[in-house]
Amino acid sequence: MPSNPSLQADLVRDVEELNRELASRSRQGARFWHYLVSHSTFEFVVGPAIGPRNLVVCLTATVRLAGPVTWSRQRIAARFYPEGGQYARYALEDPEAGFMVWADSLSWSKDYNLVKHESLYLPRQ
Repeated sequence: MPSNPSLQADLVRDVEELNRELASRSRQGARFWHYLVSHSTFEFVVGPAIGPRNLVVCLTATVRLAGPVTWSRQRIAARFYPEGGQYARYALEDPEAGFMVWADSLSWSKDYNLVKHESLYLPRQ
């Protein structure tokens, strides 16, 4: 992890904002969208694939992934470990659903049209 305190603060704020967005969509379901084996990249969507009011989360360098492929009323919470945690920098979990994913990189977007772009990680123009 870079030792730049400003960058770490930005990453913490990004996870806090992601958690607010996830909480605001707690009545929506979540589902796996995409997994790219060559980059260990995992994407999931909360809400409709076409948007609006959806949330797409992309995690790269995924080291652990478990749980259902789709479930209603997600309660996903994200955590950031600046020093890398035991296995990864990011952990997203929904204990009620049995969902968990750990990865070293995280990005996300709201109101994203997955049908048009297919992926947040490698979007189709």
